[in-house]
Amino acid sequence: MGARTLLALALLAAFRAACVAQDAGPPFRQLIRDGQRLSSVGNVRGASAKYAAAVEAAANDQELAEALTAHALAQRNLNREDQAEADLRRAVALPGAGTFRRPAMFQLAALLEGQDRLDEAIRLYREVAAELRASPTEAADALLAAARLLVENERLREAGEVLAGLKPETLPPHLRPEAASLRLEVYLGSGDLEAAKAAIAEAGVEGQQRASLYVRLARVLLDRERPDEAMKACETAIEADPGNPAAWRMQYDIATVQGTAEQLTTALEAKLEADPTNEVLLQRLASYAESDEDPDRASVIFRKLLALRPDDVNLLERAGSLAAQAGRNEEALGYYEAALKAQPDDPGLCQMLGEVQAKLGHHAEAVALFKRSAGFRPGNADSARRLGMVLTRSGLYDEAVQVYREARASVHDPNALAYELAQALAPGDPAGALGEYVRAASVSIDDADIVAPEAVKLARETDLLPKLAELTEASLREAATPGLALLLTLTQAAQGNVGPALKRAVELGLSPQNLLLIAEALEVEGNREAAAQAYAAVAAHPNASPGLRLELAARVAEGQITAGRREEARALLQSALGEGGGPPELVDRAAFMLADLDLSGGQDLAEAKETFARLAARASQPDLGRRAKWRLADVAFAQGDFAEAERLYRELASAPDLDISLPPPPPDLDILRGRGPMAALILGGTPPGSDPRTTPAYAASQIAECAFRKGDLQRAKALFAEVAEKYPDSVYANDAVERRLFISTHFSNPRSATEAYLAALTQARTDQWEAALEQLRLVAEAGLTEPLADDAALLAASILEAHGRLAEAAAAYRALPDTFPGTLLAPEALLNAARMARTSGDEAQAKEDLGRLLQNSPTAPMAKIAALWLDDLEHGRPWPSP
Repeated sequence: MGARTLLALALLAAFRAACVAQDAGPPFRQLIRDGQRLSSVGNVRGASAKYAAAVEAAANDQELAEALTAHALAQRNLNREDQAEADLRRAVALPGAGTFRRPAMFQLAALLEGQDRLDEAIRLYREVAAELRASPTEAADALLAAARLLVENERLREAGEVLAGLKPETLPPHLRPEAASLRLEVYLGSGDLEAAKAAIAEAGVEGQQRASLYVRLARVLLDRERPDEAMKACETAIEADPGNPAAWRMQYDIATVQGTAEQLTTALEAKLEADPTNEVLLQRLASYAESDEDPDRASVIFRKLLALRPDDVNLLERAGSLAAQAGRNEEALGYYEAALKAQPDDPGLCQMLGEVQAKLGHHAEAVALFKRSAGFRPGNADSARRLGMVLTRSGLYDEAVQVYREARASVHDPNALAYELAQALAPGDPAGALGEYVRAASVSIDDADIVAPEAVKLARETDLLPKLAELTEASLREAATPGLALLLTLTQAAQGNVGPALKRAVELGLSPQNLLLIAEALEVEGNREAAAQAYAAVAAHPNASPGLRLELAARVAEGQITAGRREEARALLQSALGEGGGPPELVDRAAFMLADLDLSGGQDLAEAKETFARLAARASQPDLGRRAKWRLADVAFAQGDFAEAERLYRELASAPDLDISLPPPPPDLDILRGRGPMAALILGGTPPGSDPRTTPAYAASQIAECAFRKGDLQRAKALFAEVAEKYPDSVYANDAVERRLFISTHFSNPRSATEAYLAALTQARTDQWEAALEQLRLVAEAGLTEPLADDAALLAASILEAHGRLAEAAAAYRALPDTFPGTLLAPEALLNAARMARTSGDEAQAKEDLGRLLQNSPTAPMAKIAALWLDDLEHGRPWPSP
């Protein structure tokens, strides 16, 4: 074959190869570079497409892992987190991912963390660390990420376990500060301050990093009211880093608490006299003066510092800020101009100088500076928005209006910058501002949700509500948008006539979601009645889903319960749950509310308990399950099943605390609370009128109460003492002290009488009132002395009153002063007797009871009430409700 033929064949082969290459598209590396370029200029969608092509073009696992990781990041930026997670899990699973496996795992962990899937994220960080044992630095980095996440979520025990595997001396220097900081937070959070101090000493960090740890320790010590130790920690921080401003400020705070701030300042001033050019001392004194809000003294110190460093921009800025705060604007102007001269492109300085110029009335100069600060570009709406906001904040309303209008004209959009223009017009032209608010509301209902409350507030303050309604109606005739419907509804609600607006919104064909936004806006405005009408309109909408109906039923039921319409709320919840459907969290929430209504109303108690038990075992939300368990514990306590109640309270006390609150147990299960001071104390468990927190302190208080109700008095005393000692700052501490004292003073009587009394308490709480009266009769027949006997008599009278046996109750109250003369209960008993006598129409007996109280106990607190009641009786006025 000749040379020419060979050459022709070679050229043909090359051409074919080129064609194949062209059909295959750009090579892998080119696709990655193209994606990076597009991403750098903000074209995330284009970058995502390039990375997707790179995934297809990858020739091996390492290239595939690189492309998947890049594609996942683009998907996250496009809010496609499901796709991002799928990419990252695929990259992590590749056996040959090489160096790209770790970044993929870290990105996946960060994604899980962002979705509050904390356990998965932490597990992944720890898996990364386990796989990187050959690279100790990277493994430590992963463990620190897990520990950081645990500390941020207050899972301190687990964080401590992770950190235990990271010995300070084995860590590279750049990781030691974070490890030390996390270890410190673990010890501080658990209250082990000695271990915290040791952790700092062993951290292996110096200088600024060591100082920051001691400053953190000092803050906690000060919060724990240990100022002397806090000061020592602060001094150690300053020794480690003499120029640390955070340490100086902390030291001054501690000295202020100790009352030695002036001495601290005087000592530093004495040192400065001996060394007048010591910049560190001057900086400390300036910091103290700023903390003390003494701008004059601070300004003197700054002048001394500026004499040493006249071009220090930071000093000039701080001196200018102090002068501006003190109202010395001319002085501030000089400082800021000098700073801007040294650093002419600093936008922050431009803004500060512009604000001072505005205060001095130099509007043109201020606007020019603000334009520099905002990087203003004429005709650009975003740039105009930034500049206009600064001008409005500085009171340059006319200038802001001009900027906004010029930008609107340039973009040819009559609704552009309407909200911003309304805010600038509001101070001088409220009617014009309302017109712009209407424009802004017309864009979308989401915009209207922000705009409408401000528009209504301005209209109300300027007596322009009719004007706002007129403008909105006119715009609605031109374009019936959901946003305008929301604005009109809020406007007419403010005028006290929301019905027509709601009807109009429904007629416009708004979706359930849009109607829901209107209802929520009305609720935020405090118009509960109008909001209830709007919620009802949503619930009646033919396109409302079962889940939405259920959610609305729960919201409306809450309002009905607040308004005292409990039966309506109960029927509504039963109907909504009966329809079926809806997400589990809504079903569980509605079921809890219904069970609570059944409980408080005394209806279907067994079913209510069954619901609480189901929710406690497998609720869709952890806090709801915990609430249900608290309810079960309170119900068991109220029913007298103290063994079960104590078991549940112990479980709750040992579980991690949730920041949730629970209403007090329904009043029908605690019929005697509030019938008198001693009865309330006896029947306590929680202070009357309190809102029990679902905390260990409450649980501990109830555990002690269970022991008391079971008759285990010595154990109850010890438990109440433990509550007071362990939770001294809780609302239960004082109650526990009183309960312990009550047991000590009241239960020195024969055991049979004590047992009868305790049995009566339990029976009274569980509606076995006749049995309780029988037990109290046994106590009375035991011939005991007060205080147990008179408490028993008062309790018997209270039970009779609570169950409508008023004549017997009145007689029992009336007998108390004769049976137990001179006791504190006698005046209260006579007051109760008088109240029941008047209720039954026997005013003569009521006068006799009150007169007897005033004669026997003229100085008692109840005597003042008796005198007022007697005067009311003589003049035919009603008595206040008890």
